[in-house]
Amino acid sequence: MAIKVKRNPVLKYQTQRVKEFNKICQESAENVDKIIPKNKLADIIIYEERLSLLTDKTINKIRKLIIKGVSEIIYDTLKHYNQIHEDMAGVRLPNKKLNDIHIILLKRFATEPFKGSTFDARLERLKKRVLTVINKNLYITLNEEDTSNIRQEIKEVFYTFDYITGGSLRGGGETLLISEENRYYHETAVEFFKRVGVSYVRFCLQPYYNEDDICYEIASYENPAVLEKFSHVDPQGLYRLDELPEYPRPRARYYLKPLYHIGYLNL
Repeated sequence: MAIKVKRNPVLKYQTQRVKEFNKICQESAENVDKIIPKNKLADIIIYEERLSLLTDKTINKIRKLIIKGVSEIIYDTLKHYNQIHEDMAGVRLPNKKLNDIHIILLKRFATEPFKGSTFDARLERLKKRVLTVINKNLYITLNEEDTSNIRQEIKEVFYTFDYITGGSLRGGGETLLISEENRYYHETAVEFFKRVGVSYVRFCLQPYYNEDDICYEIASYENPAVLEKFSHVDPQGLYRLDELPEYPRPRARYYLKPLYHIGYLNL
């Protein structure tokens, strides 16, 4: 049985950022009515270009929101674990050091690849997928006198909670937002633990988690080396910091609990 903890305190503002994201997609969907006329499309290339511009603007807004969210996650994570560090070890990292770590991590997020692609490359793939779906719908409706159906279908490419063939910008973009924020919670926690000398970390699931997937496997794993070395410690989801798995999957939510009573370098 994997160990569970209260809801991750660092992610408490994520719901608000998801609302901001949905608003961006909804506003873009509403702009489709301003681009596509109610009657037959006279020159489809014109509408293709206008919808491409709308997609570019939407992607740029999403990019800014995700970068802002990741920056806030880094800040909140450092603040959260610095308080725990003070409670457990009696010292805090100074604000200057926290700011330096924040800048390093934000640069890493913006420039370094994860699983073979950078953040901007993942955004570009999302944009291309959306444009492919939009253009396919446009050309299917050539010579149709009434464009109400195509307008609705393209609006749903930008904003819908339902499944559509090829995927929607709202669905793909929300997954990207949540995944990048949660991944940088993980990256920031690990970076903080390295800086302060934490050697062992417990991978804990959220209380509502009931899926049997990679996160459950990580949280349930019992490390035999840990069992042998610390017979008095519950081994569930317990890892040496240098053996902790990387962020496991899109939308993964969990909590990394530092253990100060075993292996902490400064105690």
